Amino acid sequence: MTWSTLSVIGAEHLSHRTGTAVRHPIVSDADGHIFFIRDVDESDPAPNTLIPSTQFNEATRAGIWLALVGMRAVRSHLLMLLSSRFHRAIVSTGFRDELEWISLPDGTFVSYVRRQVAAQWRNDCAEHLLRFLERRISQSLSLPSRSVAEDILRQVRYVSDRGTRHRRRMYLLLYAVVDDGRLFAIGDLALRDCGLAATELEAFRSQVSMPRVFDSEEARLSKQPVYVALTLQSIS
Repeated sequence: MTWSTLSVIGAEHLSHRTGTAVRHPIVSDADGHIFFIRDVDESDPAPNTLIPSTQFNEATRAGIWLALVGMRAVRSHLLMLLSSRFHRAIVSTGFRDELEWISLPDGTFVSYVRRQVAAQWRNDCAEHLLRFLERRISQSLSLPSRSVAEDILRQVRYVSDRGTRHRRRMYLLLYAVVDDGRLFAIGDLALRDCGLAATELEAFRSQVSMPRVFDSEEARLSKQPVYVALTLQSIS
């Protein structure tokens, strides 16, 4: 068995169709056998788990797995999946994405790339999304609507790992932009995910100062401002 004889036909789908994920491919050989590969970095691919065709078809119909066509298997390559919501977040913030994506009918975007490329893309994407909002906040530029700003920050969760600098910055910014009624919930998540204490979150939020701008027409009408000027040294 060689890589050139295998075709990528599917992958585990995104959980709840949200965020982004890196998946191992489901492949088929020339004889129609369907399986996961034991190690995508091996020069000679070997089956790990054989999958009956009926199980594959049922799982794809149920949306548990994603069906793909016309993709040749390549050593050390993994599938990157983006939800339509995540894709909107990176497009709206001007992320320079040089990967080739396939747009599927259900709104999912797929790219088949080397493992190292996937890791670098996640890092670059997290940095970009955070910098986009940090720059607007520090320069007192108008933010997107409160809900959009929060959604952008929540997307960072999918491209950062627990306890990392990116995840820490995400929670600090999220704590600064959400309304007062949700501070406790965000603080609880930040503590469990990154060890960020409430005192640290409050200290960061207290840096937020005037001027403030309204983040949307709806916010203008309701007189609910979003904070847009603060010192960002503590989260760099």
